[in-house]
Amino acid sequence: MLDSRISRRSLLAGAVGTSALLTLPRPAFPAVKKGTSLRLWILKTYVEPTNKAIEASAQRWAQKNGASVTVEYFTFEDMQTKYVAAIESNSTPDIGQLETSAPARFAGMGQLIDLTTFARQIEGQVGKAPANVTAVTMVGEKVYSLPWYVMGAFWYVWRDVFEKANLKMPSTFEEAKRAAAALNRPKDNFYGMGQSWNRTADGYGVMQSLMYSHGVSWAGKDGKYKSIKTAAMQNVMKWATDIYKEGIQPADTLTWTGSGNNENFIAKNIAQTSNGPSITFALENALAKATDAKDKKAKEEALANHVALPHPAGPDGRRMWAIAMSFGIFKTSKDPEAAMSLIAHLLSPEETVAVMKDSYGQFGPVLDKARAASKDYFNKNDNYRTFGRAAEWFAPTGWPGPTTAAAAEVQASNVLTDAPAKVIVDKWSVDQAIEWARETTTALLFLLPLFVLVVALIVYPVYRAVWLSLTDKLVGYPERFVGLRNYAYLVQDDTFHAVIRNSLVFTVGSVGLKVVTGVLMALVLNNVIRGRNFLRGLFLLPWITSTVIIALTWRWMFDAFPGRGFFNSVLLDAGLLRRPIAFMATPEGAMMAVIVANWWRGFPFFGVSFLAGLASIPRELYEAASVDGASSWRRFWHVTLPGLKHVMVVTTLLSFILTINDFNIVYVMTRGGPGTATQIFATYSYQVAFGQLRWGRGVTICLFVVPILVLGIVMISRYLLRDRK
Repeated sequence: MLDSRISRRSLLAGAVGTSALLTLPRPAFPAVKKGTSLRLWILKTYVEPTNKAIEASAQRWAQKNGASVTVEYFTFEDMQTKYVAAIESNSTPDIGQLETSAPARFAGMGQLIDLTTFARQIEGQVGKAPANVTAVTMVGEKVYSLPWYVMGAFWYVWRDVFEKANLKMPSTFEEAKRAAAALNRPKDNFYGMGQSWNRTADGYGVMQSLMYSHGVSWAGKDGKYKSIKTAAMQNVMKWATDIYKEGIQPADTLTWTGSGNNENFIAKNIAQTSNGPSITFALENALAKATDAKDKKAKEEALANHVALPHPAGPDGRRMWAIAMSFGIFKTSKDPEAAMSLIAHLLSPEETVAVMKDSYGQFGPVLDKARAASKDYFNKNDNYRTFGRAAEWFAPTGWPGPTTAAAAEVQASNVLTDAPAKVIVDKWSVDQAIEWARETTTALLFLLPLFVLVVALIVYPVYRAVWLSLTDKLVGYPERFVGLRNYAYLVQDDTFHAVIRNSLVFTVGSVGLKVVTGVLMALVLNNVIRGRNFLRGLFLLPWITSTVIIALTWRWMFDAFPGRGFFNSVLLDAGLLRRPIAFMATPEGAMMAVIVANWWRGFPFFGVSFLAGLASIPRELYEAASVDGASSWRRFWHVTLPGLKHVMVVTTLLSFILTINDFNIVYVMTRGGPGTATQIFATYSYQVAFGQLRWGRGVTICLFVVPILVLGIVMISRYLLRDRK
C-alpha cells in the first residue's frame, strides 16, 4: 500500500520468533540520572485495565532507575484541545502518546524532538513495525515518534439477530446497510444500525474508513491535493446520509458521544455498529461480575452472540480502519535522554506483552517481536483472531500518500464528519456538502505553507511588537523588560492625549465625508446612462493615484505662498482676498487640510461599493414605493438606505481601520504640526521611535489603538451576523 522507500527506512528492524524473544537481552537504554522526574501523557481508553497496565509499566521503569513518572490521561474527546492548550501554554509533557495524525501535526508545529538516531539505536532490540504503521511516525526522512500498538475498529453485530432473520454477516458497507433495513424494528425500539458522525474517533474514523474503502482520498500518492468531488465520494455521502434518512438508526444518534454506540449495542438497541474491542471488554467484564445463575447465563449468551467482524469493505474489497498509537518526546522536555529510556522500556517485548494481556484485544502490538510473542493470546477465539489482524487494515491519515501536517489538519478539522451532518441536519444537498468539504480540504492541505507565511508576516511581528512595548528598548542598546511602564507613561502623557483626540477627529471626519460623497457618487452614476463607464473610471483616479502624490498636491493647493497655493491664488486673483490665508498654520486649518486630502483619496472606494449595493436592490421596491405615492426623498430614505446598510457598515469599518492607521498623508502634509495639532497615532509613533530612538515606547503608541479596532470589528461582526439570522 505504501511505497518501498518508506519500507526501507522503517523505524525498527529485525524480527524474531517467540523462542528468540525469551532469550533476548534487555535493551541498552539511555542513561538516567537519579531523581529524574518525567510527565507521561497516555490515552485513557474504555478498557480500564489497559490504562492501569501502562501506568504500572511506567512505574516499574521509575523504580528501577530511581526516577519518578507522573502519568496523566487524555481521552479521544479532549485529546486535541488538551495538547493544543499545553502547546499554547508551553506546558507539554516530556512524553506524549500520539494518535495516528498527531506526529505529523505536532512535528509541523515544531513541537517534537527528532528521534531518528534513537530509533536506529533500539530497532534491533524491540523489533520492526509494518510499513503502513511506520509511515505515520515520519515526516520526510526524519522520525518523530515510535510506534507501539494499533487500536483496531471492528464491525460489531449480534449473531442471533442475524441468524433469526436468516441474513449473512455483512462484509461490505452496502451489505451492512441492507441488513440494517431488514433488521429494523423501530416500534420495538430496535434499530438496524447505530453510527454517529460525531467528532470522536467513532465518527471521523468511520468516515475515513468509508472514504478509503471506496478509494476516496483528499491527497494523492505524492501527498498533493486531490479533489474529492468524484462519483465515488457521491456514493460515500449517499451511504453516510441514507442511514439517517431511512430511519434505520435511533433518532438521537448524532448526539452520541464516544460511548453512545457501545451502550446502545450492549443494551441490544441496535443490531450493528463500528467500535473497538471495548465492547468485548464490557461483555467479558459483565460476565465476570455476574452473581446469580440466571444473570450469568444471560451474560454468557450475550458474550457468545456478539461478533466482531472486520470493518466493512468498499466495492472493490478494500477495507481500512485502525488508530496507530506512538510515543513522541516534546521539545519542552528537560531530560530527553530519560524520556528515551522510558520509551525504550515501554516498547520492549516484555512490557508490551504485559500491557497487551490486560487489553481485552484492544491493544494490538505492531513491533514484530511483540507480535510474535502475542500469537497465542490472539488465538483465544474468532473475535480475538480478528483483533490480531488490526494492523493489516491500518491506513495512515492522508492515504494513499504520506501523512503530512496538512493531511493531519484535515482530520483534526472535523470536516469528514461535518460533511454528512450538513446533509442530515442542515438539509444541504449531497453536492453542496461535497463541494463544502472539497473547499475545506483544499484550504487545509495548503494550510501549512500559509501558516508559515502568516507566522512570518503577522504572528511574529505582532509578538515582537507586544514584547518591545514591554521593554525600554533604545536604538543601539539591548532591550530591557520594564513591564507596563511604557503604557503607564502614555496614560499620563498630555501629548498622547492630544494624539488620541486628533486621531479620532481625523478618522471620523474623513470617514464621514467619504460616506456622504460616496452615496452621492453612487446615486449620480446609477442614473447616468451615456458615458457611465467613462465617469466611473474618472471618479476612480483619486483611488489609484499614489498617496504621496495626493498629499503633495493638496499641500500645494493649501499653500499660503502668494502665486503658488492654488486656493489662495484663485481667491486673490478674484479679489475676494486682500492677503493669503495660512490654511495650515492653525490647528483647525491643518486638520481640515489633512481630512480633505484623505477624503479625496478615499471617497471613490465608497462610491464604487455603494454603486454595487444599489444594483442589488430590487427595482420592485422602488416601483411599489412610487405606486404608494412616496416622494424621491422617501424612496431614498426607506428603500435606498436600508438596501445599502450592510455595504455601508463594511466599507465604513474598513475605512475606519485604514484611516486611523494612516501615516503618509499627515506626515507629508504637516509632519504632525503645527505643534501637535495633526499628530496622530502613526506619526507620533514614528517620531518617538525614530526621532527619540525610543522603540519600546514608539511601539506602545501603535498598540494603544488595537483594542479600539478589535472592539469595533467584534461589534460590527456581531451586528452583521445577527442581521443575517
